[in-house]
Amino acid sequence: MKNYLSLFILLLVISCATEDTYYEKNIEEQQKESASRSDSDAGIHIGNIIEDEIIPIFNFQELSSILSNKIQSTIKSPVSFSEIEIQFLDDEYLLYAIDSKNSHKTIFTLVNEGERILYFSDGGKDITCSGYKTTGPNSAKECQPKKGVNGHYYCTDCSRGDCTKTVTVHTNG
Repeated sequence: MKNYLSLFILLLVISCATEDTYYEKNIEEQQKESASRSDSDAGIHIGNIIEDEIIPIFNFQELSSILSNKIQSTIKSPVSFSEIEIQFLDDEYLLYAIDSKNSHKTIFTLVNEGERILYFSDGGKDITCSGYKTTGPNSAKECQPKKGVNGHYYCTDCSRGDCTKTVTVHTNG
């Protein structure tokens, strides 16, 4: 009986080590794939879902430039995102980007294709909230894009400045 238990523990350790190695190799392969991708009709592969966890694989500078250029043309104001993260909220994947220097917070809708998360620069929707001037401890929650109960987006209030919402729907073509 003791031999069976020892064998079981040994197999369990080997299995866990193999899974960790696979997981690390898989992330490295995804990052290499991300580095070679292009902005095309197929979308930009920016993240993966592995065991219900979002794994970002995008190149920050590259994606920030694409998103900033897209928003600048809509809101006619300088944009330079300093933070970008993938979020899962209200049953949809979103890219949340912040430009604290120029007072912009934007969410971009994403597409979930199985285990891949894609961003389409010529489709989807983006919501930008701009104009906040508060920099205090609670300012992170001010003038932020949120989804209301009816499914429409709005900007949360801000204590200083005028929070303005811009919604842009992009269609292929």
